[in-house]
This record gives sequence, C-alpha cells and structure tokens, in this order.
Amino acid sequence: MNTKINISSILMFFLGLTLPIGEQMNQYLPYSSKWFVIVAFMVILYAGILIVKEGKSQLSKLQMQLLFVLILIFFINVIRIITGAESVSMYLLQEVLFALIALSITLIAPENKNTCKAFSIGYIMTFFVLTFFSSYNTYYGNEVRFVGTYLNPNRYALDIMLAMYILMSFIVDNKNKKNNRKILSTAILMLLFLFCAYLLLETGTRSVVLAVSICALLYIYYYCSAKQKIILSIIIPIIAIIILIIYADEMIFQRFMGGNYESSGYSDNIRWGIWQNYLSNTDKYWLTGITEQHMHTISKKTPHNTYLGVFVRYGVLCFAVTISFIFNLTKRAIKNIKRTALKGEKMMIYAMLSIFVVCMFMEMQHIRIFWVIIAMGIVVIENETVSKNNTINIDC
Repeated sequence: MNTKINISSILMFFLGLTLPIGEQMNQYLPYSSKWFVIVAFMVILYAGILIVKEGKSQLSKLQMQLLFVLILIFFINVIRIITGAESVSMYLLQEVLFALIALSITLIAPENKNTCKAFSIGYIMTFFVLTFFSSYNTYYGNEVRFVGTYLNPNRYALDIMLAMYILMSFIVDNKNKKNNRKILSTAILMLLFLFCAYLLLETGTRSVVLAVSICALLYIYYYCSAKQKIILSIIIPIIAIIILIIYADEMIFQRFMGGNYESSGYSDNIRWGIWQNYLSNTDKYWLTGITEQHMHTISKKTPHNTYLGVFVRYGVLCFAVTISFIFNLTKRAIKNIKRTALKGEKMMIYAMLSIFVVCMFMEMQHIRIFWVIIAMGIVVIENETVSKNNTINIDC
C-alpha cells in the first residue's frame, strides 16, 4: 500500500515539476521541454497497472465522458491518416496524448491524499526557478510581450494563471493552520501572487486576464462576507484604474472589438471576424469536420475558440460530446463551490473554470496544461463526492 502511495505522489510531483518548462529552455538543457512527455508516459503506464493489477475498471461519469472524447478524437484522426486526408503530425498526436494523460491523472491521483499537493509543489518550484530564464519578445515590429520560457506569450500566461491558483491554495490552507509563522508565510505567498499578477499583465494575454477576473468575482461572491464585499468593491476599481493608467498604451483594450482580423496582430486581433467566417461556412465541416489544410480555404486563421475549433476539426458528434462533457464538469464544479467549505484544493476548480473561459478565445486542445488542469479539477470534484461516502479524501 505504501509503495502505491509513494509512486503516485512521486509521479504527480515530477509531472508538476516538468509541466511549466517551455521550448526556450532547450537552449540551456537539450530536450528539457519534452521531459513532461517522459513523465506523462510513466503516469499512463502506472494508470494501466492500476487498472490491470488492482481492478480499477469502474470509471465515474466524468471519466467516461473524458474517455469518450479521447476515443472520438483518436478514431477521427486515425481514419484521416489511413485515408490520406491528413498526414501524421505532432499536432494530431498531442491532442490524443494529452487527453490520455488527463484520464490517467484522474486514475492515479486519488491513490494518495498528498498527490495533489505534490503536483502543486513541483509545479510552483519550477515555475519560479524559470522566471530567471524568462524573457520578452517583440511582435509585429513594436509590441513587446513577456513570453517566459516559451515562444508564445499566451502559453506562458496559462502557466502564470495556474501558478496564481496554486499560490491561492497555499494561502487558503495556510489560513487554517495554527502557528506563529502563519502571518509571515501568508505575506510571502501574497507577494508572490502579486508578482504573478504583474507577469500576467506583461504577457498581454487578454483572455487569461478576463478569465482570472471572472473567477475572482465568483470567489468573492461565494466566500467573502458582506463587509469584505463592500471593502473589495472599493479596492478593486482603484486597482483597475491604476492598471489602466500604467498599461494604457500596451493593453489596447479596443483589441476586443476593433481592428482588421485578416491582418490582425497583437494590436487588433479580432475574434469576431474569424468566428463569423467559420460559422457562415458550417456546410463545409458540420458532419465530419475538416483538416488543417482545408481550414485555410475558409479563413487564414484558426478558429481561435476551442469549442468552435472542435466543431470545425471533428464535426458535430465530437462537438456535442465535448460540450456535454464541459457542461457537466462546469455544473459539478459550481455545485462543489456552492455546497462545500473553502479548502486549498478548490483552487484547482477555479483554475479549471478559468480555462473554460479562455477556451472562448483560444484553441486549447493541443496545449498540455489545458488537459492537466481539467484532470486536476476532476480529481478534486470526484474526491468531494467520494469523501461524502466516507472513503478517500484528497487535500491539496
């Protein structure tokens, strides 16, 4: 029993440790951005061992839906490769692999109540170490954005978002502790949280800023007292005004609604024009979806929306299954937030809800952190259900 528990904790620790390593780190440590895949294969292997050796054949409803999404994506891609409609590519493999990793995490994480915390500690350690290797990049001649150790600032913004929620989980858990160093440790965690908020603004990724803001309001609504809400209603607008003043030129909020989407860049990337193009051509893909090559006949740009992207790439069946899965997951998440006391582990649920907001503005199927956050959200939600039946409990 102890061996099983240790293995799951160790695997989740290294999964968190390798998750935030971006491709620019390869110049310092060759293939370091691929270390996550190595650990992920070990997670998949261990999940398989649990299924075969320990008879973990029963899956929850959420796990079954995740499995169904995985199977659909896999078979659609296999059929396209066999028929020659699309060649084997890392892009196709990533979606299937990351979905499989997510399912495997939901199988091994409940094996030990410390696995979630092990993942969080591993992740936050690497995240802050990598800030020393982070850099800015210039886009379209004059727009400077913080990219961390990635080539794409949006990818780094997602890493920052998860780091913020993990720090919040530490703050919440620290609040419930009784020791003399609680005030000092909470202050340090708050400073690190504010530092992450600054980094997030420097990436210029609007969708993540919006997602975190929405979930922050959700947190305030459910967990703050009336007095705290009044105080925050004064403080938050002041902070927003300060941010607007500091980032008046860089943030360019008219990017939400203004600009030419055909030639869009950092300053005028309009989603609405892209979405209109795809939605007005549903007859070309609604049944079975279309390949990347055929997508360019509709628009020069990808859908910039995960939900629309699934519809365009895989057709109406995969779209319906995916939406059903996300809807049920969101419903369970909101119920969990409303009905149970605040614990650090709940921050993974907020991270998951934030990801679903970001999905409205970015395609996330091929991004590993998307699937990992969904998996951790499922673990926390399922654990709450199981703990009510007096079985296992996971504390992040």
